[in-house]
Amino acid sequence: MLQVSLPTDGPKWGSGFWRLNTLLLEAEAFKAVFTSFYRSVRAMRPMYASVVEWWEAAKCRLAKFCRRFAAAARRRDRAGVAKVSADLTYLHGCFNRGEHVDWALYEGVKERLRGLLEARAKALAFQARLRELEEGEKPSSYFFQAARARRSAPAFVGLKRPDGTVAEGSAMLAVAEAYYAELFSRRACDPGAEAALLDCVSARLESEEAQSMEADVSLEEVREALLSLRDGRIDQEKAFDRVQHGFLHGVLKRMGFGPRFIGWVRTLYAGVYSCVRVNGFLSGPVEQLGGVRQGCLLSPLLYVLFMEPFAELVRRDPGVDGVRLPGASGEVLKIQQYADDTTMFVSSARSLGRIRALTDLFGAGTGSKVNLAKSSVLYCGCWRDDRSGGGFSVCTGGLKILGVRFFARDSAALNWEARLNLVRTRLGVWTRRQLSLTGRVVVVRSVLLPLLIHLAYVFPVPARTKLALTRLVFRFLWGGRYEYVTRELMYMPVSGGGRGVPRIPLKLDVLHACFASRIFLERAPHGCYYFARFYLAGFFRHLVALSHVVPRSETPSPGYESVIRFLRQCPLPVTREEATDHRALYARLASRQVVTPSGVPAGVVWSRVSGGGAPGAVRDLQWRCALGRLPVREILHRHGCAASPLCPRGCGAPETVSHLFWDCPFAGEFWTLVRGLLRRVGPGHVLSRDGVVYRRGLGLLPSVTSGVLWDVLGYAKWALWDDRVSVVGKKVNVLTPSHLFYRFRGRVVERIRMDRTVHGWNWVLKRFLLRTQLLFLSRCRFQLYGQSRDQHQLRSRPQLLCPQGIQHQEIPKEWGDLEEPADFGAGAWDIRPVRKRPLSGEHQQARGHKAAPSSTMISNRFDALAGREFCTGMDLELASPLPFLDVWAADNILEPVDMDQSSHGVGDMGGTGPP
Repeated sequence: MLQVSLPTDGPKWGSGFWRLNTLLLEAEAFKAVFTSFYRSVRAMRPMYASVVEWWEAAKCRLAKFCRRFAAAARRRDRAGVAKVSADLTYLHGCFNRGEHVDWALYEGVKERLRGLLEARAKALAFQARLRELEEGEKPSSYFFQAARARRSAPAFVGLKRPDGTVAEGSAMLAVAEAYYAELFSRRACDPGAEAALLDCVSARLESEEAQSMEADVSLEEVREALLSLRDGRIDQEKAFDRVQHGFLHGVLKRMGFGPRFIGWVRTLYAGVYSCVRVNGFLSGPVEQLGGVRQGCLLSPLLYVLFMEPFAELVRRDPGVDGVRLPGASGEVLKIQQYADDTTMFVSSARSLGRIRALTDLFGAGTGSKVNLAKSSVLYCGCWRDDRSGGGFSVCTGGLKILGVRFFARDSAALNWEARLNLVRTRLGVWTRRQLSLTGRVVVVRSVLLPLLIHLAYVFPVPARTKLALTRLVFRFLWGGRYEYVTRELMYMPVSGGGRGVPRIPLKLDVLHACFASRIFLERAPHGCYYFARFYLAGFFRHLVALSHVVPRSETPSPGYESVIRFLRQCPLPVTREEATDHRALYARLASRQVVTPSGVPAGVVWSRVSGGGAPGAVRDLQWRCALGRLPVREILHRHGCAASPLCPRGCGAPETVSHLFWDCPFAGEFWTLVRGLLRRVGPGHVLSRDGVVYRRGLGLLPSVTSGVLWDVLGYAKWALWDDRVSVVGKKVNVLTPSHLFYRFRGRVVERIRMDRTVHGWNWVLKRFLLRTQLLFLSRCRFQLYGQSRDQHQLRSRPQLLCPQGIQHQEIPKEWGDLEEPADFGAGAWDIRPVRKRPLSGEHQQARGHKAAPSSTMISNRFDALAGREFCTGMDLELASPLPFLDVWAADNILEPVDMDQSSHGVGDMGGTGPP
């Protein structure tokens, strides 16, 4: 017998604390309910003695309201996913039992499930602090796995006490609380050292600046400050816990800040308490008697002022030998600071000992403490083999300054090799996500390029690194497969027929050259100006007139030599504006390498071809279709990758891009069905091959109508291509043109449903109704939800949503004439039962009235149904004048119902193919 025991003892987790899900702020339903709730909270202001008391109570009420709203939304989401999953399982069961399956309904249920999973993925991305999904990206298992791994935090098993023992369980809270209480305590300072440090402060505010700091804070100033913040973020990540408030107030006074401003700062940090969270449990309050608050925008500014006396102390000390700057009249560079990162430059061994003494003096006067574990010395030049350190640790693996490591030799090559490995890792992670080509280009521009820009300002890019970066980028863009579009065309902007892929090697060279040139040409207030002038003055002598007394080098260092070599290789002389503006120089150099797509007729407006509101995968297909760069059999056969050039559907013609999307008989039948739908979008529009492929003929329509038409055509082409891939893979014709049309329409419906969820009804009605007559009903029929539980029906159906203000009202004139064409059935409206009770006599009499077919009252549309058997006993009302805007109305659009043969209100498509 094998006995296995699995340990279940682990650290217990507490409830933690609540944080607002900022995705709620984008929901139209939340905005509407929150506005009315906040009005009621404001009305309670007279019940409190002061605004402070009211606001403290209001925060609790608002937090409770948000928690309840979010909990209700989660319950609805879980119920929706469970219900749609059950419906999908039921349809699969019907198919497995050989029963009739409504394939239009099946496709609609699948699209509904996909939309719910995408919404859940966005919520999970917020919890895991991940970027939002690309529009159209599938919420794959990888995404959920990665998001959960990101969201799960490591647990603390134990904390070490000062005496070396380990505290476990609930005892960890006491250890953490004691540690932070000591960290934020008020430390005793040496008055003499504090006075010496304050005497070093020489910078003071002008009188006008001091008066502006003392002025009242206006509401406009508060509004401007709030609007300048990024949505849901605060630009501060680190707390500076060693700042003594008394010394900080002394520095502010020495710099000329008035008593009112200093009083505001003192108020912000008076009576401040914090709690420590350990495994979800919160400790008791810890009073913050020192340090500046984490997350406060004022914290980094106060810390800079706090460190200014130390910088002045180092600059004034004659015992610190800095680095002499060329042509600076004896000026030396000793110290550079950025927030809490301090870098010092010395040129003698005795300076290290003096710096150690100055840091001890600063600690005695302010209570600060040097972190020796993060302080190290890097020897360069003739001292690179020295290992003394002068009381600091000697750096052997590179000294990291503001994200860049500096080595004793070969700093550029070592940094770029490390950055190249980071790029491989990041792209490897993004490759696992199911992104479109457009989405991958966005990743290159917004994720990959920022990794390289910071380093490009400091070091030039080696030639080997440029080649490796280019290969990595295009391997990522095409997923490691064949590159169907040339790289030069991919570099072109969208308006030129390309995808706007950045020329990364050129971009990095331009950044490095322009940054060095700007330091010299704009006289940067920094010590590096003198080095830039020393090495670049000879090259820029035609732009800047310098005295012969100013020293200059005829043999520049490797970094400046790469700058001069790049600027000399430019096809035209670089102007002063281009030398200091990397965007202008990059635009000029990139525009010289223009290519024109071959095999494409003249006059194609590529910005319109690649535009629209469809997902990235659909826009990519439209772009590649217009270029003719799709792996159809005729192209593959010419390159020896396919045995036959003929169409896989068996029509006997060569499969070209034009044949696939237009000339094939299967495509012709499909476009016949789509044509009736498009006639409702753009009246008078004639569907043609050039219109399908190049968007020609749509420019004469209104911009809104043209955009909607192009999006619909994109979904139609996507349906044809997706079905073609299935035919090639399965060697059979999987779907008929009518079934493919239902799948295509389901995707369009899901897209509009998502727009309604994100933007609200007003946006959807404005986009899809005004001046477009967009009904999407060329083959739509009414259906009734009867009380029968026939095997062809779902066992449970959700209540249909209805746009407000539409039922039983006059039809807006913008919808035009609603008289159905010849291919329309008797009813074009989706209706539902709303009351399961016998109709009153007045209602029966009203419904018995036979109105003219051209009546503009919606209720009269159902006159012909009043006497039907399956309508008896239930009242009918309009569910939506646009069934495609309603999820379940769209999922259940069926063929015409034969009133004499159907008693359940569900049409029969007559298809039983596999899902």
